[in-house]
Amino acid sequence: MKGALDILLGPPLRVSGSHHVYRTRQGGTYPIPLHGTDEVGTGILNKCLREFGITPAELRGCL
Repeated sequence: MKGALDILLGPPLRVSGSHHVYRTRQGGTYPIPLHGTDEVGTGILNKCLREFGITPAELRGCL
């Protein structure tokens, strides 16, 4: 998952503990919790996709 986010959004602006903070396409910032594994829960994933304006097809193309 982190690799796909890096492809779509670029590298994180910063990492604070297990939270990787990315810049949204609108210019804001948004933290994504990545706890040890590359698995992100469905609810968090859907919220991230909406926040970043990424379609499921775009994400699948990067996995």
